[in-house]
Amino acid sequence: MLLVVGYDLPSSSSALALALRYGDAATVGVHPHDAQTFEAAAVDRLRELASAPQVVAIGETGLDYHYGFSSRNSQCEAFRIHIRLAKQLNLPLVVHCREAFDDLCSIMKEEEASAVGGVVHCFTGGVDDAHRVVEMGFYLGVSGVITFPKSDAIRDALASVPAERLMLETDCPYMAPQPVRGKRCEPAHIVYTARKLAELRGVSVEEVLQLSDSNARKCFPRLQTLLAPPPHGGCLKPSACTDAHSGNSSARVDKTANGG
Repeated sequence: MLLVVGYDLPSSSSALALALRYGDAATVGVHPHDAQTFEAAAVDRLRELASAPQVVAIGETGLDYHYGFSSRNSQCEAFRIHIRLAKQLNLPLVVHCREAFDDLCSIMKEEEASAVGGVVHCFTGGVDDAHRVVEMGFYLGVSGVITFPKSDAIRDALASVPAERLMLETDCPYMAPQPVRGKRCEPAHIVYTARKLAELRGVSVEEVLQLSDSNARKCFPRLQTLLAPPPHGGCLKPSACTDAHSGNSSARVDKTANGG
């Protein structure tokens, strides 16, 4: 199973359509890059989409101060609205953060985002950032960035938190891990990220995959229903969480790992 992540209204609709067509899961939200266009009608549409059982989270939402495609004020307000919607629907959040951890954590605390939890996907913060996020009950998405030579600070952060708070993800089509860096990231590439995380944590790759799968199921409660055995027997796809811009996700490979 793949987790297809929406990043605006069209992609959120597409994510759900793909989930319905192929028996996968989806998230719905508006990326901070588009926060300045986020209006009341968009909230209503996200609420409508999220009524489908295949939608397991609200997002991708959050803050991105690197590019500044939307003003910081509009990003912060849109993020607050996403958190409130997630709480109303009792769904976890898929959170994006780039160069904005202070504001992100302040908003999450003020809006009591810990009530629903979720994942800060493609985590790129430091040790302090990781601990602040985990203390609020969120998971950290582990993407191909941990395989990059200059990602020592990110690796240190991911090594400093409990393994029970980590999930593999692709962040496809971005963040392809070594040795396929520079190519379009795909679910199959999660194995390289899993190997690096296993090395970092001093455990086997299989242990990393099993733990990521278990963490994804806990992070996204609706996955439990979607992954339940069919009522009268039959075959299930291997579980998997991938993202899709329409592609972000969290979990592990060919089992929640097709994910990013």
